Amino acid sequence: MYIIYFEDETIFKGGNIRETKWNLMPNKAIKKIECSIGGKTIVLENYEAYNLFYEKQVFINKGLSGITKFVIMGKKDNNVIRIIFNFIKQKCFYDGKEFGKEWRGKPTIGWKEGLLNQKSMLYFK
Repeated sequence: MYIIYFEDETIFKGGNIRETKWNLMPNKAIKKIECSIGGKTIVLENYEAYNLFYEKQVFINKGLSGITKFVIMGKKDNNVIRIIFNFIKQKCFYDGKEFGKEWRGKPTIGWKEGLLNQKSMLYFK
């Protein structure tokens, strides 16, 4: 699902949408994340910090639950770029938020260290 490239040139391969393995990753500076989802590969490179998570909703009236969105983020200064894949609409979009208000106006947990003072890039391949 995703590959982490560290500053020391080692890599970490993440899991799947239900078990991302994000918290199993070594704590060292991330240079780049490549994430493949919905037929697209999203690349975030040279951000100060990175985060990813998914949103799961429970549909009480139908007795169902499921993952509705997958979110990957990069932080630069006090800004966060969010790339969101919506599984219901099968669409990917991105936007920016202020750090500490990145998900529904509240902070998220699980940020991992990136690189300082680098030119950040977001691209699709």
